Amino acid sequence: MKRFIALALVLMFMVAATGYAEEVFAPGRHNTGKIGTSSKYWANGYFTNLANAKVSVSNKDWGSATGTWTLSATEQKSSILYMTACGNTGSSVIGPSETGRVYTVFNRCGYAVTFKKSGGTGVSIGNNTAVTVAYLTLSTATADYVPIASAAFNINY
Repeated sequence: MKRFIALALVLMFMVAATGYAEEVFAPGRHNTGKIGTSSKYWANGYFTNLANAKVSVSNKDWGSATGTWTLSATEQKSSILYMTACGNTGSSVIGPSETGRVYTVFNRCGYAVTFKKSGGTGVSIGNNTAVTVAYLTLSTATADYVPIASAAFNINY
């Protein structure tokens, strides 16, 4: 009788353990801080550092002048660029020549502004327009900022 009870307990434990093993369907939590280095973690969203992600904003007041705004290292990290008070046509913003860079640019200058890489042709951004631009490398000769999305806006303040 003791053997029968022992056998029954072993069989119940094996069935229960198998049932629990079938419930495991995803890898454990990824705590290395290297988001995106492994596709299984990226696809399943195991992130520890994105709990309260924010974007930074850089502003440029042209002071009624025309010229070139070359983004500083700090400004290059901004996701949103906001410009006011251009003096005339011909102003430009120089962004980094790095594939994958994306900026949303709000132009309240009064005139069109060109967003481009150094020495490039870039994209013209009209007054009262918000444009999302991205640096794309389709070929070495045509690598530059191109518009991804554009919308007119009017802010009264």
